[in-house]
Amino acid sequence: MEKIRKRLLSLIMTCVVVLSLIAPVTGGLQEVQAGSPYYIQVNKNTNVVTVYKNKVNGVYQNPVKAFICSVGYSTPVGTFKTPAKYRWHTLQGPSYGQYCTRIYGGYLFHSVWYYENGKNDTVSVAQYNKLGQTASHGCVRLTVADAKWIYDNCPLGTEVKIINGTSKNDPLGKPEALKLNTKNKMDWCPTDPDPRNPYAKKSPQITGAKNKTVQLGDKVDLEEGVNAYDTAGNNITSKLNVSGKVNTKKIGTYKVTYSVVDAIKRTAKKTVNVKVVDNSTVVISAKSQKVQLGTKFDPLKGVTAKTKAGTNRTSTLKVSGKVNTDKVGTYKLTYSAKKMNGKTVKKTVTITVGDYKKPVLSGVKNKTIYTTDIPEGETLDLLEGVTAKATNGKDLTSRIKVTGTVNPHKAGQYKVTYSVTNDSKLTTKKTITITVKERKFVELKGIQNLEVTYQPEASIEEKEALVKEQVLEQVTGYILGEEQSDDVLEVAMEQVEEDYYLVTITLDDGQGHTLEGQLYATLIVEQ
Repeated sequence: MEKIRKRLLSLIMTCVVVLSLIAPVTGGLQEVQAGSPYYIQVNKNTNVVTVYKNKVNGVYQNPVKAFICSVGYSTPVGTFKTPAKYRWHTLQGPSYGQYCTRIYGGYLFHSVWYYENGKNDTVSVAQYNKLGQTASHGCVRLTVADAKWIYDNCPLGTEVKIINGTSKNDPLGKPEALKLNTKNKMDWCPTDPDPRNPYAKKSPQITGAKNKTVQLGDKVDLEEGVNAYDTAGNNITSKLNVSGKVNTKKIGTYKVTYSVVDAIKRTAKKTVNVKVVDNSTVVISAKSQKVQLGTKFDPLKGVTAKTKAGTNRTSTLKVSGKVNTDKVGTYKLTYSAKKMNGKTVKKTVTITVGDYKKPVLSGVKNKTIYTTDIPEGETLDLLEGVTAKATNGKDLTSRIKVTGTVNPHKAGQYKVTYSVTNDSKLTTKKTITITVKERKFVELKGIQNLEVTYQPEASIEEKEALVKEQVLEQVTGYILGEEQSDDVLEVAMEQVEEDYYLVTITLDDGQGHTLEGQLYATLIVEQ
């Protein structure tokens, strides 16, 4: 193993010596110049070249550029000053490089090597695609553009520091390089500024980005079907940037811009319109229903029309068909509304008109009667004053049914139930109490003995007149419960003994009903 290591080291050193001795094929050697506006750092471990503007106390500061590169395991670590430059230079192999700047000995900055000297379209595709990896024999390989930048902008004598660092030593990060099509053995470096370079006329491409229409409320994936390709035709969709928002909950046209930047900083941009529309069907809220006979009915009241996505289309709502609420029956109504695209949606419902409220009984209430109110041999008319109507005003009195009996000549309480049924078979029932009270045809009240005082000189006639006067003040006559005047009472007196009379009061209603009442009147001489 040690022998193999020594032979490999010997081979590397031989290559370095050969490279240092090979003369440039085209372009002259430039002499070392003092002073440099830049400082170059090569990080072997990350394959990144960083160009700094300043150096303070030995520390590079203000990074301005970063290049991706390929170093070799034998690339020396240390600080060097560039001694020479070559427009084209023969490399090991032999192979050839563009824009070469010598770092130290046989180690140079140069483009990825070419198969043929001076032929820009013979760069090694396999080696170019290794940029960013350790792949060289010791030189620092770069893209043509990056090698040219050092060649053009960093004079001889520019300080170059080669380190074994980490990504923390790459303040601008690690750039990318395009990948060339591996079907080709040779190609152009995409960054070569030669006007013949076919890549000069190429740029990144964005495909699949086009105007589209989406349904209101649907989800939209703005990146679906969209791809991005770099200048070399490699898929870089992962780097695609999408700007602009689409609110699929609101109808409108939204602009969406797709952009991408490839590894050589070429850009592509495409703006499309995403139109949010609502072509979903319209839902009409009208439903079949029952309507009360005789009431007003507005077929559009409370009826709405909305698309399934939620757009209000009630303003386009129309209805055809008629409903006669004064006539029991079944009616058809057809509602129509327009979708956002102008197409009409229809819905037919059934309206059934009927009497769905119970009828109203009137005149049915508790009552009190007297045994004398109904002549003997006659019955109480329980339907007198009682009526029934449907809610539309239709008279249902003839349909009233009565259950229960009342004996108007016998005192007591009687339950009577009234019921009536409308055309929709709805029934109203009401039960009342009829109270029958006993009442006499003729009646005397205030019959009780009394004392009457008189003056000593009063005559018998005067005494009897005083008795009659006080009897009429005390006794009241009633015919069928109504108070009568004194002139309907007959007062007769019979002297039982001196100053003591039996008084008889008679009341006759003139209908064959007579009542007598008696009391005793004692006369007392006034002292």
